[in-house]
Amino acid sequence: MAFAVIMPKTGMTMETGTIIHWLKQEGDPVAVGEPLLEIETDKVAMEIEAEAAGVLLRIIRGDGDEVPVTETIGYIGAAGEDLPSAKTAGVVPAPAPGASATAGVADSASGSPITDRVRATPSARRLAGELGVPLQGVLPSGPIGEVTAGDVRRAAGSSAGLRRPLTSMRRAIAAAVTLSQQIPQFTTHADACADGLRPGITSLIVRALALALRETPEMAIVLDGDEIVEVPDAAIGIAVSVPGGIVVPVIRGAAELSVAEVDAEVRQLVEHARGGVPGTHQASAGSDGPAVVTTISNLGMYGVSHFAPMLTPPQSSALGVGAVRSVPALVGGVLVERQRLDLALTVDHRIIDGAEAARFLGSVVEHLEEPHKLME
Repeated sequence: MAFAVIMPKTGMTMETGTIIHWLKQEGDPVAVGEPLLEIETDKVAMEIEAEAAGVLLRIIRGDGDEVPVTETIGYIGAAGEDLPSAKTAGVVPAPAPGASATAGVADSASGSPITDRVRATPSARRLAGELGVPLQGVLPSGPIGEVTAGDVRRAAGSSAGLRRPLTSMRRAIAAAVTLSQQIPQFTTHADACADGLRPGITSLIVRALALALRETPEMAIVLDGDEIVEVPDAAIGIAVSVPGGIVVPVIRGAAELSVAEVDAEVRQLVEHARGGVPGTHQASAGSDGPAVVTTISNLGMYGVSHFAPMLTPPQSSALGVGAVRSVPALVGGVLVERQRLDLALTVDHRIIDGAEAARFLGSVVEHLEEPHKLME
């Protein structure tokens, strides 16, 4: 009996997923655990592995389709096996082997094609999705007649008024920043002496932030409706840039970890986030474990000196980290060079006042200026 391939539900809040591209074509053999297709959620892009062996009998939903979770998107089974009639009504037969143009799947209601199959490399499909370039109109130059990423770039360069739809991730980001704009927020700035800070200071900042949250519990809160929720041992998010957007892996219990342990945890979380591993995205109030009350956003690596980070509801604060800069300083009548680190703290003014924010940011600065204690 044919095995139904469904759009998986990879997170509690996931409602739909977008098919980036199928890694197998109809008629291709499939082994259990073999990568079958790539999908994108509002958090990450990831590969989906086959849960059954056989042949990819039919692709029901194709590249670029946004599909509700648990909906059937294809079938795996024995070669020549009949598909369930209720599921295959309106499906256009697969193309003959070697056909380079279109084979499609028809919408049962309208009879119109849902997707056209064009031979293309995975990178070309991904780039075509990002740029909004229809593969059907791209002249292929690959050795076996496939569309390459270069072909897509050339097609995009020759197009005027190019448009592309928002990806699931960008829609989620757009919704979050729009909601953020509805929150009254303010930003306070400070700088810390960075003379004793080592390269790759994210782990030190995480631990300093965790200790400051413990010392100023009035900052370890989130707003849930009309109630303030206190969050002991609050989790900390780390904004990570990925292709097409941002994801926020979460580190928990940083105040109880050594800097080396924090560093190892941060590296693993960032690697997983950039690799599309599910389960590393930010937690919200009401999820399992402590809620995330603040997120670190570090733009210093891009040479940005200072900026005002935006809140990510329901978090009550966000810490922006700028570049370490050299400044002249007079010490004992001698002009010396000092390293300074720019910090900017944005808070939700509905539940946090200026004095609380200032004390909290001061505590972060104090910890960063005593890195030897952070490393104990």
